[in-house]
Amino acid sequence: MKCARCDDTYWVCEAHSRLPSDFGPSTRACKCGAPGMPCPDCNRDEPPKMPPGLMIDVDGESDPRQ
Repeated sequence: MKCARCDDTYWVCEAHSRLPSDFGPSTRACKCGAPGMPCPDCNRDEPPKMPPGLMIDVDGESDPRQ
């Protein structure tokens, strides 16, 4: 069952916390440009879970493990 707030992206819009952040592949993603925050309903881990498929690019270099 999907999280009703974030659509299982684990992140919501900081300004509109009832909508998923635009990090993930949700059709309901908020496009207002505000930062994201961990979903208060399903992402209470410390540190929080990252959105599915998130790729981190540090200084333009790829992760050598991939």
